[in-house]
Amino acid sequence: MKFVLPNRVTLLVNLGKNPSFNFLDIFITMPLPADGTRGHCGKADGDLSDDTKKAFVSSMSENRVSAEESLFNAGVSLAALADSSTQPTELEEGEEEGEGDGCVEGSDEEALALCANELPAGTSQSWLEVCATDVCAGGPEMADHTMDLAEQAEEVAEEVELQEQVYAEEQAARAVAQANQAVVSCHTCATGEACFNDVRWALQYGIPNGYYKEKGKSSQMNELTCFEEAQLNLWMWQHDPEFVVGGMMEKSMARPCAGQSAVHTKNGLKYCR
Repeated sequence: MKFVLPNRVTLLVNLGKNPSFNFLDIFITMPLPADGTRGHCGKADGDLSDDTKKAFVSSMSENRVSAEESLFNAGVSLAALADSSTQPTELEEGEEEGEGDGCVEGSDEEALALCANELPAGTSQSWLEVCATDVCAGGPEMADHTMDLAEQAEEVAEEVELQEQVYAEEQAARAVAQANQAVVSCHTCATGEACFNDVRWALQYGIPNGYYKEKGKSSQMNELTCFEEAQLNLWMWQHDPEFVVGGMMEKSMARPCAGQSAVHTKNGLKYCR
């Protein structure tokens, strides 16, 4: 079963059983947090050498959630569900991990030898030890389960790598699109266009008749305003949520472009640039 969760988290769950052993495999893939991650199964940093029972037991106290901070009541907490006889204990000094655990068939060494014989040549020591743990707990047939699990882990890793590549490409494309949006295109209204008629009305009728004084805009639109300034003000006002387009013919005014630096006359109107 595969679950796709928010924030690019996926959960892949395998449920299985054999005559003597039930198993649950879980693959959790997610972007690595900036401050790292840690849990029952290790740190998920690609280094299996410290994802051991000894390392887990030694860090239990620092990872345990206090009763005050717990989101769950005592009825569903691990502390309430776990019997004291099943709680992991600190390994005695000099005791090797796995020592005294016992196997359903044979010894730890025999389980490791079986895995070395069953798994493909070149299998890492970490996977051999995982296999030996499974075989020790569930019997020789669990070697096949570990082999399938190793292959699945490799497939998951390849899928994650592909997803990261796709995500990086999407992020790059999004950044380009945002950069393009940040560059506002410009267009100075020309004769025959609806926006030209709106700007001309502002200069020839709106300002002389006090229309913008009534609107409280006389500081932006007055007798000294030239064509591009009037167009720019109309463009800015249209982006104001409280602005009412009203009788304007141009419902999406463009930002004027830069042009001549000196004031000049064109189309019977004064231009600033």
